[in-house]
Amino acid sequence: MNKRTKQILAIVSIILSVAIVVGIVLFVLASCGNGGTTTTKKKKKKVVIVKKPTTTQTDETSSEEDTDENVYDTDNEYKEDETPVVDEEPADEPTKEPEEEVVKPVYEVDLEKVIYNPLNERIGMAVYHMEEGQWDDLLGNKYAKEEEFISYYRASNIEQLRNIKKKNGLAWYFISNPFPDRNTNTFKEGWAENIQSAVAAYKAAGLWDVIAGFETEELCMKVTQAQFRTLTRWLRDNFPEKRIFACVSVYEIKDNAPSGFTIAPMTYDTYGYITDIGFDWYSHLDQDRYQEMIDSMLNNMGRRNNVRIWFFPTTHNRATGLWDSQGKYGNLTNEEFCIEHLNMMYKFLMKQRNPGGLYLYTWNTYGDQGLGELLDPDRQFKWDNLAKRIVEIGKEIRASGYRYDYSLYN
Repeated sequence: MNKRTKQILAIVSIILSVAIVVGIVLFVLASCGNGGTTTTKKKKKKVVIVKKPTTTQTDETSSEEDTDENVYDTDNEYKEDETPVVDEEPADEPTKEPEEEVVKPVYEVDLEKVIYNPLNERIGMAVYHMEEGQWDDLLGNKYAKEEEFISYYRASNIEQLRNIKKKNGLAWYFISNPFPDRNTNTFKEGWAENIQSAVAAYKAAGLWDVIAGFETEELCMKVTQAQFRTLTRWLRDNFPEKRIFACVSVYEIKDNAPSGFTIAPMTYDTYGYITDIGFDWYSHLDQDRYQEMIDSMLNNMGRRNNVRIWFFPTTHNRATGLWDSQGKYGNLTNEEFCIEHLNMMYKFLMKQRNPGGLYLYTWNTYGDQGLGELLDPDRQFKWDNLAKRIVEIGKEIRASGYRYDYSLYN
């Protein structure tokens, strides 16, 4: 080998050494730039959005297919174990409804969503004209406490309703004549609004379930049958969960209105929205005559299955309950008469398919000899036997296993 050849080989060796060193340096630098790890090329996927077809398929679906690297923009690259990124318009954010302001009720108890009182299923007992607490105030513990034998009262304010609820009782909301005269079926101005306002207050106080329903007293002696139907239809439509109680006069049943009154005989059409009914007749103890009157009333009602029947025992000392031509109010009775009349009404009540209750007439009366006066320790009457029988029957009614069958409603 000549000298020139040796020089060429030496130069090539040097160049190869430098190339190897440079390669090593570049490899080290590249490794440092990637965090010291080796990069492995992975095959990417693209997501294809299949739009809603015109066939029976209803949901948007996605599918995956293999593709080359250059199909993707670098911003949409992903690793195989990550969620794919799809170029779509972002979904609209759901509109957030403004929160409704919670209004604090006027009274301390919020309205319950379900208004139901199981006492409505049971037989009732009440004293006409007697408000909650009057028996206890007058007689104390002499016979029994009201909550032991009384189950219904008439109430007109929240305080009374609250006390009735404590005594496990129910109340009737009394309805008087709402019409300005007999020639219109339109209520007096503001009448309906006043009813709605009172009901709203009872609901806000959590006492609406104490109201059994609405009560009328011989109202068809003052209004026409069409008016009465208008009234009871309005009550039913606005408060369908409540009962409607009508005490009717014997004149509607017997069709013999006294002078000065225009009273048509009762019909199903007039009393079609009534749930509770009864008539007051205090002057005799003839059971056959009374049974005839019951039958006439039920026939006039169409013998409906869904009406509860109430009875009105004589518990005052003026049996006829009428003023005579000399200005004398009724005929005096005695304690024995009242006890026998009470027993007769109780017997009739328990014979009914749908017994409503006993409504004793009356706590106070125009002749100043109602039950309150007859039992007053400071008065001369002291009808203890009548009081004891009232309490006895009331306790029996309270303890009765009878429960009203709501399936009878039609």
